[in-house]
Order: sequence, then C-alpha cells, then structure tokens
Amino acid sequence: MLDLSRDQLPTERALGVQWDIEHDVFTFSIVNKDKQLTRRGILSNVSSIYDPLGFLAPVILPAKQILQHLCKLRFGWVETIPAEMAQTWQKWVEDLVLLNKFSIRRCVTPKGFGEIKSAQLHHFCDASETGYGAVSYLRLSNSKQEVCVSFIIGKARVAPLKQVTIPRLELAAAVLAVRLDKMLSVELKLNLSESVFWSDSTTVLQYIANTTTRFKTYVANRVSIIHALTKVEQWRYISSKLNPADAASRGMTVGCFLKSSTWISGPEFLSKPVVHWPVGKNYVSVHLEADPEIKGEGLMCAAVLKEDVCPTTKLLMYFSGWTKLKRCVAWILKVKERLKLQTKKRQKLLDTHCGSQICVKQDDKWNTVLKTEDLSKAEEAIVSFVQRKHYADEMTALNSGTVRKSSHLYKLDPVVTNGVLRVGGRLSKADLPEETKHPAILPKESNVSKLILQHIHEKRFICRRGQVKEILSDNGTNFVSSNHNFLMRAIKKSFSSKNGHLDLFVRFLHGLCLESNYRLFGGLLGETEISPGTIQKVIDNLKKMNSDEISSDRSINIFHFSEDEVSADEAVECVRDVNEAVEDLMIADKNRLQRL
Repeated sequence: MLDLSRDQLPTERALGVQWDIEHDVFTFSIVNKDKQLTRRGILSNVSSIYDPLGFLAPVILPAKQILQHLCKLRFGWVETIPAEMAQTWQKWVEDLVLLNKFSIRRCVTPKGFGEIKSAQLHHFCDASETGYGAVSYLRLSNSKQEVCVSFIIGKARVAPLKQVTIPRLELAAAVLAVRLDKMLSVELKLNLSESVFWSDSTTVLQYIANTTTRFKTYVANRVSIIHALTKVEQWRYISSKLNPADAASRGMTVGCFLKSSTWISGPEFLSKPVVHWPVGKNYVSVHLEADPEIKGEGLMCAAVLKEDVCPTTKLLMYFSGWTKLKRCVAWILKVKERLKLQTKKRQKLLDTHCGSQICVKQDDKWNTVLKTEDLSKAEEAIVSFVQRKHYADEMTALNSGTVRKSSHLYKLDPVVTNGVLRVGGRLSKADLPEETKHPAILPKESNVSKLILQHIHEKRFICRRGQVKEILSDNGTNFVSSNHNFLMRAIKKSFSSKNGHLDLFVRFLHGLCLESNYRLFGGLLGETEISPGTIQKVIDNLKKMNSDEISSDRSINIFHFSEDEVSADEAVECVRDVNEAVEDLMIADKNRLQRL
C-alpha cells in the first residue's frame, strides 16, 4: 500500500504519455532498440516515440526527413540504406536517449498563480525548404497583471516531395496555425480572447491583407480558409530570430533542443505587456504586380462577323407592316415586268433592223396604279421566297417524291402549287377557294409571319374554327403555324401598338363572348377561367367608365344575356379577375390617346 506522505510517487502513463506524479510533469523514456538499417527499421524507431502534443516535434523532424529522402531515392522496405545516411541516422538514435532528462510541466499555470483574468492563444508559423510547422502557446494573466505563457501544441511536417515555393510553404504553415486555433478554441474550456497569429513571411501577410487581387488556385484556396476563420487584424509580423516555429520548420538536434527553452517556453516578449511586442511590420508593403501567384488578366478579343444577308431578306425585315411590304414588293414586280417588256421590244427591233442602232420609244401609257392582282402576286412572291429559304429541303424532296418522316411538315402532307408550299389533305375536290383548301405554310420565326398575324388581328379579332395551334386565318386568306404562344404574342403586341385604342380592346372582349372564340383566346387574360357572361359584364362596365373613349360610330352589337346566365358572384369575379388584369392597359391607352 502506497503512503502518499512518505513514499515516492510512481510514474504513470496518461493517454500514452509518461506522467511523473511526484513532480507533476510529463517525461519520456527512450530505449534504443537494435533495428536493421532499412526503411522499415527507421520507421519502427520513429513511430515508437509517442508524442501527440508535439513536445518533441523539432527533434523528430530530422528522422522524418531521412525517411522522405529514402522514399525519394525509391529504396525498398528491406534495402540497406547508404553509409552516409546510416551515419546520420545512428547519430540521431544515440542522441535520442538524452531525452530521458527532458520534462515539461503538466499544468498550464504555475503553483499559486491565482485566478485567471484573461486567456489568449498565440500561434507561430514558419516554413523552410525541407519542412514547415506551427506552435501554439496559451498566454494567461491574473489579477496582479502577472503573465504566464505555456506550451499547448506543436506540429512539424516535412515539405512535399514535389518542389514547392517558399511562399506557398509559408502559406501552408499559416493554414496549419489557423486549424490549430480552431481545434484549441473548442477543446480548451476557457473564455479566450481573440487569438493572435505570428508569421515572419511578409509575402504571406500581404496575401492575407489583400482582398481584391485574384490569386492562383493554390494560394486562393488557402487564403480563403484563413479569411473564413480569422480576421486580417489578428495577423502580426515577427522576425525569424524571434519566431519559435523556426525550430519546427528546420528541425533540431537533441543537444540543441535541450539547451534551448524557446520551443517550450515561447518567445520572451509574450511574458511582457503588449507595448513590448514586435510592431511596425504587420503589413509590410510587397509589390504584388510581379508576384507569380497573381492571376494574369486575360485579354479577350471579340470579333463581330457580319453575316451576308441577301437584299430580298433585308427588304422583308425593313417594313413593320404587312400592307406596306406587299405594296413595295408589288411595285418592284411591276417595274420588273416593265423592264422585261422593254427588253423584249428592244430585242425585236434589233432583229428587224439587223443590228443597226435604234431608239426604243417609251410607252407613256404605263399604268401607275396598283391593282388587286398586283398585290396578290406580291403576296405570293413573298410567301414563295420565305418558303424557299426555310423549307428548301422539303421543297426539293417534294419535287422527287414526298418529305421525310423526320420533317415537322410531314403531318401536314405538304404539296407545292405554283411554287408555293401548301397544306395537302383530302379537300382537293371540295367546293372551296384554293386558299381555303390548301393554306400556305409559313415558318413561325419568319418576320413575314409576324407581320401577317399582326395585320390580321389589328384588322379584326376573328379566327376560323379549329385549334389555334394549327390554323390562323382571316376571312379568305389562310396561313398555317404551329405555335400558340406565337399567336398570343402577336395579339398582345397589337394592343401595345399606337393603333391599339380602347374600343379595339372592347371589341376583342366582345369577340371572346362568342363560344368558339372564347375557347381559342380565353387563356390570353390569365389562368383563371372566365365565363362569356362575366366578360359581357366587363364590356358594360368599361363602357360606363370610359364612355368618352368609345365613339358611338364604333359601337358594337352586344349580345344580351339573361339574368339566369349571369349571377352576382360571376359579376364580382369579373371585377376582381378581369378588370384588374386590363386596368394597366386601359390607363396606358387613355394616356396615349391624350398625347395624340
């Protein structure tokens, strides 16, 4: 049985570390084992030293560097190492037994320190060509303004085999210090002040202080980690001579480690007031313009290539109205016929007079008035040109047979009549006009299609019976499209044009009252279902509110609905769902009329 008052207290193991209970210190018991001079033997010896808190990190780093060098030379696990490296290794093993004299205080505060008033973590980081590391200290102060600095944890790592620049290794050491701070802030059950980070690399400090420059991936990723976990104001500069992390980046022999107390006790200035700390070099100006880690600003050169557009296409895109376009094309065709006629007369006279010089008399009776047939020919010419441009493959295929099944016109059973691509079908023998039996096919993306739709719906809100997604027409002239949204856009655009007066909109609402037209255009006013009766109430309401906007000569024949068909609830729904949807349109149209 152990007598605590007289007997010497034993040495125990706490979490794998030897604990001298008598003096309350951590110690190390190093026993040299005869191992073969191979990679396996060296790794076995190094791994036998259990040091989770990094008390001996500077001493163990040279052994790790020997292992890394053997890996670089591609030595096998059982191959004998070279004589020079074997001598270095034997020297390190012999000095290792000196660590039996090493001890470190277990408690972070000395005996009789008193109540802790403030606690702050200080992290130091450094890097060299062969390694990098970080070390953390806890600075405590009591009510008497006495300061105690204690070693908390140290890390020493070998540099990667791949060549890495010193600034990058310094940045990696800074990230290691930040991660140690994150871990210690959670594990230490203390009310900690804002941590302080020390680095002797002005380049790294400038990287951290810079928030506008774009760095390359390696630097950018690590700087982002530092910015996420720390503030720029927490980073300070320290000279290399005062930096205790220098031992973790270069390593130390056992003899130098035991003689130096900086690694365990920390730099002397930490035990002094803040005014004695190193100052003036926290953000040393570094010219980053020539830094290789800065991303170069790429120069983008854009070249605009003008697509060659044929004159005819330019002509079709120039006009904003279908009627104006037809009249222009009609005059061009009329002049073309005139020139062809003059050429024939000239050729006939040349043949008669055997090549002698003659003068062709101008025909003063040339008709300068456009007729209906001239406009029809112009319309046919425009449609034919657009079809040849967009449906060239289909028209070529029809000359030799039928269109392919993969064509989106295949279901329309297209046929070519007088150079115009039209819808086929079984109405060829019906007693109907040719344009009604076989409507012309136009592409939805063509400007001509937009002009035609705009012209039709500005003229009257009438649509032939059938599905909107298949047939669009006015009285007598039919055109086929395949896009319902395209029709809706054309109608809405007609309302916003300068000719879209309020009475035009009222006539459109009246057109919705017709059952067939309501099915076609009901979705134009929104997703809410609105019955024809409620729309009729909207018309009456609009007339009462805007009687001055609708002239009597443009009044329309309103279909009367009985009270049984229109309920009070429908009228309320009408005011809520429809009037609100068209209120902005009415105000805009009224303002437009005032300006006119």
